[in-house]
Amino acid sequence: MAMTHNNELKVCEFLVHNFKFYLLLGVPDHPDRFGIYRPQNLIFEQKGVEKQIKIYWQDKKYNKFIKFTRVGTTKNPPKEWEEWMKK
Repeated sequence: MAMTHNNELKVCEFLVHNFKFYLLLGVPDHPDRFGIYRPQNLIFEQKGVEKQIKIYWQDKKYNKFIKFTRVGTTKNPPKEWEEWMKK
């Protein structure tokens, strides 16, 4: 899904392994609400095996990463799911 403002593309939303990510094409009004700025890697780990999505930026100073570790499975939503979905 794409989001626009004043006829300009501002945000692209996409799913990776059922995680929702937003690619912001510009500087957000409130940067502290948007997580890691220009992460270099998205790392998915399960039982010691890692899969990575690498993102390359022109400026080498962006070297932070996000790591998702699977710790188990369930068919039930998390207890705090209803409250989290309201955000």
